[in-house]
Amino acid sequence: MRAPLVGELREHGFDPEVLVEGLDCSVGTLQVNRQTIGWDAFTVILERSARLLGGGEALEDLAFRNTERQLPRMIRSLLPGLRGAKPLFLMGARWLGPWMFRATRATCEELADGRLREVIEILPPHRGSPEFFWLTRGIMRAGPRLLGLPEAVVESRISERTAEYVITLPPRPRRRLFGRARRPERMSEERAELGFQQEQLRESLRRVAPLYLHPTLRSRSSP
Repeated sequence: MRAPLVGELREHGFDPEVLVEGLDCSVGTLQVNRQTIGWDAFTVILERSARLLGGGEALEDLAFRNTERQLPRMIRSLLPGLRGAKPLFLMGARWLGPWMFRATRATCEELADGRLREVIEILPPHRGSPEFFWLTRGIMRAGPRLLGLPEAVVESRISERTAEYVITLPPRPRRRLFGRARRPERMSEERAELGFQQEQLRESLRRVAPLYLHPTLRSRSSP
């Protein structure tokens, strides 16, 4: 969501350079999703963005509008195999969130009434960020739309270091009466998680491959 932040500030007449003032990154870095920045710098950028754009709700709205465009390739490749939005949320809490944001920890469980309860915590000593939790709420609302479904209804309790979300998912589309026999939802979740782990491994290999292909590193590793 870093690139949309830059665009949003420009649309509101602000110079995006204010986001990175005093930080060890540039506006150009924010516009390239594959470029990494530290957690604390990221949270400072979110805090400044919220102050300029009108609060956490503005970040939620921005995330809601841009989730599909900013979707990681590894998740996009798995969407056709998902049945309903529940596996998407479970996979996000168990794998995607902790992989993308190493400073966080998340749990997601299904409640007796069918809603999901997700809790995200920012681990010490990392900087707290209620703005990050507002951004996440927007992504959660938009999640089912990636599958062609209506948005999720998300209730939340947000503090400096912890957020609790109770998520009401839209109903799954009805499957055709004829065709393959319906398998338990649990199997769909397992396949989704396995697929994400495979995509995560491919992405990790893609990131480290240039290091091993660099001529200087090759010469150093030669006997």
